Amino acid sequence: MRDTIVPGGISTEELLGIAADIADALAAAHAAGVVHRDLKPENVMRMPSGRCKVLDFGLARISAAPTSEGATRSYLTSAGIVLGTVGYMAPEQLEGKPVDFRADIFARCCTNWRPVFTPSTGAVPLQPSSRL
Repeated sequence: MRDTIVPGGISTEELLGIAADIADALAAAHAAGVVHRDLKPENVMRMPSGRCKVLDFGLARISAAPTSEGATRSYLTSAGIVLGTVGYMAPEQLEGKPVDFRADIFARCCTNWRPVFTPSTGAVPLQPSSRL
């Protein structure tokens, strides 16, 4: 999706289609108990059909819900470790706090914002004021 962040941007119709595709992909992931944790334009690919796919679930986290056997799933990352791309991370994620599906919704808003405003203003959704 990074290629849509160009002077002139994209049409409202295209943006709404992309936003809907990302929302559908996240809804499916969240229904399965998966939080992406690194949604950004580079992780959204437009297919030749025009539909978008969410890629790179490398930082994804599976919910701690018990499995059918009664055990809880383990995590590959530890609490307090900050992972993700700063310009798209929810505040709680930046602080190393536990995140849930709402962090992906925050990142989706930042991702959808970029093609609309960055080409015309040069601004990005969040500009960190200090180093992490």
